[in-house]
Amino acid sequence: SNNTIICGEYSNAAGNGIQVDYGATAVVNGNTITGYTSDTEWSATGILVLRGGKITKIKDNEISYCQIAICLTTDYDAEGDNTFLAEEAETANTFENCLTNVYRSENSSETADES
Repeated sequence: SNNTIICGEYSNAAGNGIQVDYGATAVVNGNTITGYTSDTEWSATGILVLRGGKITKIKDNEISYCQIAICLTTDYDAEGDNTFLAEEAETANTFENCLTNVYRSENSSETADES
């Protein structure tokens, strides 16, 4: 909570500002995240949750100039993983100049909230 995370430019890379992965549980509140873009086939994200990670609370984050501001993907989940992103992700955060605000790829059903 309450971090400032600024991504520099990296060629042939897709960075993630905050990544909740491999069964970790996190509360992600009050951060300023900016500048996560990619020039590869991978998408860069401000906040990424995958492989059984769980974000139980996510609010008051200011996310700007990111390719995807907040991303949940189950594409890499193993059997039994229960990747989770709190529903408040869409409404309790501030987005500015992101290509996609919140992207959820769950159980082969993809949805995106485009900015």
